[in-house]
Amino acid sequence: MALRCVVVGGGISGLSTAYMLSKLPAGLVSRISLYEASNEFGGCIKTVQYPLSGSYQDLGPHTARVSRANPLVRLIHSLDLQREVVWLPPAQRLLYAAGTTRPLRLAAFSAQPPFTRSPLGLLIRRACSRGPPSLSPETDMSVDEFLRTRFDDEFADYFGSALVRGICAADSRNISVSALLPQLVKWDASGPNILLGAAKEMLLGALGLRTTSLPPEVEIFLPKPTGLKIPWSPRVLSFRKGMQTLTRALVDHLRESPNVALRSGAKVSSVNCRNGQFELHLHEGEGSLYRQVQADSVFLCAPASTCGAVLQKAALLPAESEALALLRPSNSPSASIAVVALEFDGNLGQSPAKPHQRAFGHLVPRSESGPVLGIIYDSSVLPHLSGPDGNCTRFTVMLQPRVDWLTATTAATPFDLAEPIREELLRLALEAVRTHLGLKVSSPERSIVGIWMHSIPNYPLGHIQNVRRIRRAIEETLHARGCGGRRTLHLVGASFDGVGVGDCVASAVRAVLSISCPNPLT
Repeated sequence: MALRCVVVGGGISGLSTAYMLSKLPAGLVSRISLYEASNEFGGCIKTVQYPLSGSYQDLGPHTARVSRANPLVRLIHSLDLQREVVWLPPAQRLLYAAGTTRPLRLAAFSAQPPFTRSPLGLLIRRACSRGPPSLSPETDMSVDEFLRTRFDDEFADYFGSALVRGICAADSRNISVSALLPQLVKWDASGPNILLGAAKEMLLGALGLRTTSLPPEVEIFLPKPTGLKIPWSPRVLSFRKGMQTLTRALVDHLRESPNVALRSGAKVSSVNCRNGQFELHLHEGEGSLYRQVQADSVFLCAPASTCGAVLQKAALLPAESEALALLRPSNSPSASIAVVALEFDGNLGQSPAKPHQRAFGHLVPRSESGPVLGIIYDSSVLPHLSGPDGNCTRFTVMLQPRVDWLTATTAATPFDLAEPIREELLRLALEAVRTHLGLKVSSPERSIVGIWMHSIPNYPLGHIQNVRRIRRAIEETLHARGCGGRRTLHLVGASFDGVGVGDCVASAVRAVLSISCPNPLT
């Protein structure tokens, strides 16, 4: 009998899951219902257009990183968005430390502040020596410890801490390297040290001797376009009108699908399993009307804490269980991040000597005081978003919000802040642009200020093993209640399988494979 599927969460993970389910044969999936608690679909992927300048501004992820084994490129082609894609050339990354913004030159012969030794000398020494034992699938360590033991203290303190702050607004000493940077762990295991392992993997990939591709079963719901050339090495992409192009296209296609129902403002409060089928309780609409929904398969594409609350309420996971404890914020934490988008008319006197004309942006290591995590140079790296004439200079300043800002924020949306908080964030952002980039700017012509609350998962040590335990506990509970096989519950998305846009799509693919294949792939 065809399955009734429910998707909980309308971000990129939930939308991708629903879209791929809609591509399965009607004899396999009869109905797909997607419920999003907020009033907007798309999650943290949000793009706005300034009416006066015509420029577009991404307020969430600015780009997506893809490789041959990532299904995001296939999804883009399936949505017929390939003409909207802008492939970005490699861009220099900068570091703000010791009062100056400077390039990260890993091939420099001489020491450059804040480093006291030649980066090239360090790499040569590490390449010529055997590294520490590689991590096994059951072991883990922090990003900080991994980089400290594979390179040195300065590399971990400056480069490592800045990288993690830029990716997930967190301290590299608390983040799992296996979960956040699995490619580094793979390189480390592939050679006598991480540098030779990386060189080996890249060479094999360039020669076509090390191929990674999607399982052939993906063709059922996400066929490979004919004539598509996917680069063997990771590439970074944007869209001509910003990243929300992707989520808008997903929403449009789902609304046109006859077997799909999209509901915003619909909060699922609990999920139970009885007699081989699921029962979901939800509150919907302005009056918060309560109703029940039956389903054969459920996809939870929501933050870990939300998943835990939904599973606990109907005792699908007992309150004292280890799996439920691992889903709580204390064990599955997430970071909040403030973003301030600034747009100035003109080019601010740019010259080849100005860093914001020739780089993606800069990051700030934890050794620097203050809330600034980094600045993206939007008009440099994403000039296609700068409006018809391109006569503007745009930045996105990322800040770590203070606790009192978070507790005082009761806005309905991330960008509907109280005026005192908005003004304080705008002041800090302008101060960072002046201090870090040496630009004499006053007020921007246009600005958008917001706080994404608890939006970026922070993977603790042992995250991969924890997720495995949670999924196993859910599977065992469902089996005892008569569910299993295709009639099961899936955890999907950034809280579990990677924080990038491509990671979320890949997580959705793995979940949908378990529906489309008799023997689910993991």
